Amino acid sequence: IIIGGGHNGLACGAYLAKAGLKVIVLERWKLLGGGCITEEVTLPGFKHNTASNYHGWVHYGPVYKDLELEKYGSKYVFPSVAFGMAFSDDTGFVAHRHMQGILSELSRFSEKDAKAFLALRDQFVRFKEVLKGFLFSPPQQPSALPALLQESHEGRELLRFALSSPKNLLNELFESDKVKSWLLLTTVFAGIAHDIIGAGLFLPAMTVIEGGWGCSVGGSISLPLAMARVIEANGGVVRTNSHVERIVVEGGQAKGVELADGTRITARKLVASNVEPGQTLMKMVGEDKLPQEATLQVKRWRASEMALFTVHLALKEPPHWKAADFCPDLDRCWGVGFGYDGPDEFDSQFGDIRRGIPPRTIAPFLVTNTLYDPTQAPEGKHTGVLWQFACYDL
Repeated sequence: IIIGGGHNGLACGAYLAKAGLKVIVLERWKLLGGGCITEEVTLPGFKHNTASNYHGWVHYGPVYKDLELEKYGSKYVFPSVAFGMAFSDDTGFVAHRHMQGILSELSRFSEKDAKAFLALRDQFVRFKEVLKGFLFSPPQQPSALPALLQESHEGRELLRFALSSPKNLLNELFESDKVKSWLLLTTVFAGIAHDIIGAGLFLPAMTVIEGGWGCSVGGSISLPLAMARVIEANGGVVRTNSHVERIVVEGGQAKGVELADGTRITARKLVASNVEPGQTLMKMVGEDKLPQEATLQVKRWRASEMALFTVHLALKEPPHWKAADFCPDLDRCWGVGFGYDGPDEFDSQFGDIRRGIPPRTIAPFLVTNTLYDPTQAPEGKHTGVLWQFACYDL
């Protein structure tokens, strides 16, 4: 029994179904996908991804190929010009999919920074196989990675990145404030603030993603729907509108689930949850059935202080940027950040967020999916999604 039909739960269910287990996925909402949801929230025919919009890591690991998701209806386009910046002086920058294009753009602001970025990319290329091994293998003890990395110079350098902050590393490696602002914006897409100690590895990882950033054709929901088809093709069942009220525990073991309507489903082998630990353990299992060590860890977990204030737009035409006179490729850029001229804007925004007030520095990011996937809007029209970093709790 898999609780929750987000893409992680569906991936788990698809692997188990392919391995011959009898699988049922239970999703409480009317749509599958969790964070990979696509809805018409503005006007009919305009498809909006109301959570996850761009997919950078889905092709990095084995899941996409293992589950043969293209065969089951998932398709991606990889924008040739993924992310850009429009600066207040009407200059601009775009990140081409290919390295030579990025280096040419960076050179317009700093030759030194172009060389530094190439060195950073080469460093990450050497790192990535080590990281892949840890990301897509059974979890090891927290001390295992440092112990392995300290055996070589490159490993020790990777460890230094991991223990630093993106902001500190950028100040060490780059000189142009505009280049720093682009690199910081791509880094905070990982969901972490720019100055968090211990998040330095996101800096090289987010800037050079294998295969590029992917736009899911038909909307983000195409990915989980393909995963559901894998499960069903292998004899499994996927159910929506099925709210799991509690996990049935007997003798210290999960024996099944009880739905909100009173229906009980018995698990032959296991119950897995795609729902976050607080709801899974404290509500569905119950604190009284857990060891104190487990409840302590759940209670002390804190969500990110950062949230995204999001605006969905139905557009008659794609955006045209003033900075396109300096950088014409901005007008065909998938996502563009504006209001950023350097690290100071990040310090201002996240300083306000930590104080629990709306950021006084307005520096949004605008994504136009329909530049690369016209199926997400009526013919000739476009969609836009505008993000602004904000605090979750005022």
